[in-house]
Amino acid sequence: AREWYGKAAARGYAFAQCSLGTCHRKGIGGNVDGEKAREWYGKSAARGHDLAQFLLAYCHSSGTGGKVDKAEARKWY
Repeated sequence: AREWYGKAAARGYAFAQCSLGTCHRKGIGGNVDGEKAREWYGKSAARGHDLAQFLLAYCHSSGTGGKVDKAEARKWY
């Protein structure tokens, strides 16, 4: 799944970007990579994908893929 989501995500499809973020966050189809998860959630969230916005906020509030940033999390919740 990660490979196909990656191809679609690279073309700018917000759903695929969010799904690829989840693959990285959960280790589906490869290793867990919180930084990549946050990166893909951010790209999808910027395109208005509501689940990606929530998951990006979660990453910021929990420290997944980087430092905890409650102020940034509030922007996306």
